Amino acid sequence: MTYDRTKALAYARKYWTKSCSDGYIGVREATPYVKVPNGTIFVRTDTNETARRPDGMEIDNVDDCAHFLSCCLGHEANEAGGGLPIRRDFPSAIYGVISARRLFSTLTEDGLIETILEKANHTQTANKLSQLAAGDLIFYWDPSANAYGHSAMYLADAKKRIACHTRCRCDQTNETGQEWDSVAITNVSYTLARVRDTAPLVA
Repeated sequence: MTYDRTKALAYARKYWTKSCSDGYIGVREATPYVKVPNGTIFVRTDTNETARRPDGMEIDNVDDCAHFLSCCLGHEANEAGGGLPIRRDFPSAIYGVISARRLFSTLTEDGLIETILEKANHTQTANKLSQLAAGDLIFYWDPSANAYGHSAMYLADAKKRIACHTRCRCDQTNETGQEWDSVAITNVSYTLARVRDTAPLVA
């Protein structure tokens, strides 16, 4: 199975400020997802990110980074991204996996990514970024949780920006705070992962 980087990147740029094509958003709640109508957008703030439905209702506790990347990488039924066989935590609801920790572990177990640097500091990571291509991934280790707290797609542009949800970043505006190291996790470490262009078949 081949990873279509062009489609993965196009999906990321299309959906970076709105709900994905499956019509769900990941949230930090007992049921970790919510169904939303078309036209739901993300509202960026300095401290948190909420989702706003077309009727004006806002959804708090958004946690959508891994779901967004699942859709970018995979083949969600309404609109395919990169075409990879992404596992699903909830087969009849939200597409893909819904935590950065789970995304890293399942992509690794299924042979879809190759880790080229793991839990490294800023300087080490900056020196290795050139080994990533557009459409590869960065995972952000949160030592306070002893787990990955965020995940993003690397865009490999001149500004070294990323595409992600929670909070939304991409290369479609000239705003600051879109760079690979703009994620606000205290004492963060970085894991760089190359998506395999030819992925193994997953049962």
